[in-house]
Amino acid sequence: MFPPLPPLQSPSGSSRVSHRTVSLTSASPPVTPHKLTGDAQTEAQIAELLRSARPVTWRGQGELLQVPWLKAPLGKWLLLDLYSGYGGLALAMLTLGANFYGISAEMDPTARACSRACMPSLVHVEDVRQVTLGALLPFFQRREVRGVIVGAGTPCQPNSSLNRSRRGLADPRAQEPLVVANLIRKLEQCRDLQHLEIITLLENVASAPASVVAQYLSLIH
Repeated sequence: MFPPLPPLQSPSGSSRVSHRTVSLTSASPPVTPHKLTGDAQTEAQIAELLRSARPVTWRGQGELLQVPWLKAPLGKWLLLDLYSGYGGLALAMLTLGANFYGISAEMDPTARACSRACMPSLVHVEDVRQVTLGALLPFFQRREVRGVIVGAGTPCQPNSSLNRSRRGLADPRAQEPLVVANLIRKLEQCRDLQHLEIITLLENVASAPASVVAQYLSLIH
């Protein structure tokens, strides 16, 4: 038998998300921008990478699973894979046969390297707060797409029943859906993007407290 694998740890030993204290309500003010968000040079670099990106394709060593019994969404899309991990949402889109461009936001360098090796056309950033409206607009000026799919697998540790000391909404990590809601609101309010469809997917643990589920649903309508 194979020996048991050691527990997975972040190479840096740090938490996946920054710890911020905000009030999680549907009437909350916009999230205070991260310092990277206000960096015009970083925003311009990401904008150029995305503007010149090609549709996402599979370049992994193994064969990509295909599910021909499910119909892929028609048209071209822009995928915003936030808190991406190794790129599971982009992988699912490829499995469906979807035609899309994509940007992946993930702090863990090992997960980013895995995703980049298999899906090199994805644009990779380290922080979800780097995915700004300003970074996205040049893409829409060059590419014609049907819409935007915003997917976010926000941290589940504050909500999971497996965490005996879980604190739900009192844990700053449980506030991360605010970042997603803030970005969606800006996309919806941008006059130049009114013709686009915007689809939102917010993933979290099934054992989350009812109060957390209610607040998350309120945020993404």
